[in-house]
Amino acid sequence: MLFNSYTFIIYFLPIVFTLFLLTKKNFIKYLFILSSLIFYSYSSSFQDTIALIILISLNYIFYKYRLYIEKKIYFLTILLINLGFLGYFKYTNFIVENFNFIFTTEFQFLDIYLPLAVSFYTFQQIIFHFENFDSNKKVDYPEYVFFVTYFPQLIAGPILRWSQFHPQLESMNTSKLEKNITVFFVLFSIGLFKKVVLADGLGIFIDKFYGNENFNLISNSYYYLLISFAFSFQIYFDFSGYCDMAIAISKLFGLNLPYNFNSPYKTKNISDFWQNWHITLSKFFRDFIFFKFLYFGKKYSNIFLASLISIIITFFISGLWHGASWNFVLWGLLNGAYLVIYFFFDRFLFTKFNFIFKYRIINFLSIIFNFFIINLIWIFFRVTDINLASEIIKKILSLQDYKLTNIVKHFPIGPSQNIYELFTYLIISFVICFCLPNSNRIFEYLDKNNYSKIYINLILIGSGFIFLVSILSISSVPQKFIYYQF
Repeated sequence: MLFNSYTFIIYFLPIVFTLFLLTKKNFIKYLFILSSLIFYSYSSSFQDTIALIILISLNYIFYKYRLYIEKKIYFLTILLINLGFLGYFKYTNFIVENFNFIFTTEFQFLDIYLPLAVSFYTFQQIIFHFENFDSNKKVDYPEYVFFVTYFPQLIAGPILRWSQFHPQLESMNTSKLEKNITVFFVLFSIGLFKKVVLADGLGIFIDKFYGNENFNLISNSYYYLLISFAFSFQIYFDFSGYCDMAIAISKLFGLNLPYNFNSPYKTKNISDFWQNWHITLSKFFRDFIFFKFLYFGKKYSNIFLASLISIIITFFISGLWHGASWNFVLWGLLNGAYLVIYFFFDRFLFTKFNFIFKYRIINFLSIIFNFFIINLIWIFFRVTDINLASEIIKKILSLQDYKLTNIVKHFPIGPSQNIYELFTYLIISFVICFCLPNSNRIFEYLDKNNYSKIYINLILIGSGFIFLVSILSISSVPQKFIYYQF
C-alpha cells in the first residue's frame, strides 16, 4: 500500500485514525500492530509478513534473555542474525553472479526475492539492541513489535531509534488533536505534491530518455545535462516526499518522527550534504561503521589517515546497502572519494583561507559546485551500466558537444513542446530546493504554540491547493517510491 494511493488516503488512513480516536490508551499498541501488519501485507506479500514476524520474534527472544549471554557473543549473534537475514535475500545472487564471472563457473541463481523494507527494519533492530542491552527498563513483546512495524516509517524510514520512540508513547493521545491535524494536512500535502507531481512528473522524462531506442545517437550534451538534473531532483522529491508524508501521518497520532532531509542541495560541501541527506541512515553508518573502523584504524596510524580510510569503507558499505550491483558500489565509493578530497582541502587549504567564505559569492559558488558534482555522481545511481554512466558524464563534461542550435526541434523525448514542460519542472524544482524553506521549517512553525492565525490560514489555503492538484495527479496505478527497492 502506497501513501500516494487512493486506497491509503481514502480508506486505510481514515479508518486507522478513527479507530485510534475510539481505542483506549492501553490497546493503542495492538491497534497499530494490526494496522501495520495489514499495511505491510498489502504492500508486499504474506511470505514477507511471515519473514518480518519471525525476525522480530527472534530478535526479541535474544533481547529478553540478553543478561544470560556474554556481551560480545550477544552482539555478534545479533549482527549475524540480522545481517545474515539481509545478506541472504539481498546479496546471494549477487555473489553467485560475481563468482561465476571470476571463476567462469555456471552456478544457477537461487529463486530469491527481496522482502519489502528488509534493509530498513534489520538496521532498526540492530540499533535497538545497542541502545537497550544495558538498560534496566523492560520492553515487552507488543511494544517491541509496535516499534519495529510502526507503519508510517516501516517501508522506507526514517530509521527510528527506541530512545526517540518510547518517550513519546505517552503523548499518543487527542490532547493536541486540532494542531496535529493541521500539521498533518500541510506536511502530507507537501509530501504528496513532491511525489506525484514533481518526482513522478520528472520520472516520465527520465525513463523516456534512457529508454529511447536511439539513445546512442543523442549527441547534444544539453540533453544529458538536463536529464541528470531531472534525476537529482526526482530522487530528492521522491524520498523526501515519502518522509514528509511519514512524519505527517505519525504526527496525526501525536508521535514525532526524526527528520530525514534538511535542504541537502543547499549545502556548500559534501560533508554537509551527507549530514542533511537521509539523515537517519547517515547517522547509522556514522555510529556503527565509521566510528568503529576509526577506533580500530587509529591504533595503527594517525587519526587523519584512519579517518580517510574509514570514510572509504563506510561509503563502500553504504553503496552496497543501496543495491546488490556494482553501480551502487561505485556510487558509494565516488561519494567517499569526494569526501576524502574535501577533507584534504579543508585541512590544508580552507583552514588557511577561511576568510574567503565570508563573501556571499563564494558561498553561492560553493553550493553550485557541490550540487553539480553530486549531480554527476547520481548518474551512477540511476544508470546500472557503469560504462554507459561514464560515457554520459564524459558527454556532460565535453564542452564542444553543447549545441544550442535546434535544441528544441531535436528534443529526443517526443514533441518539441515537451522540452518546455521539462524546463518548467526543472525551474520549479530549483526554486523549491534552493529558494524556499524546507518542510522541516514549516513543521516547526506549525508545531509551536504562538503562531499567527493569518499565516496558518494562508498556509492551509496553499496546502489545500497543492493537495487538490496532487490528488488529481495520482494515476490509476500509483508509482512506487524509489527507495522501496532497497
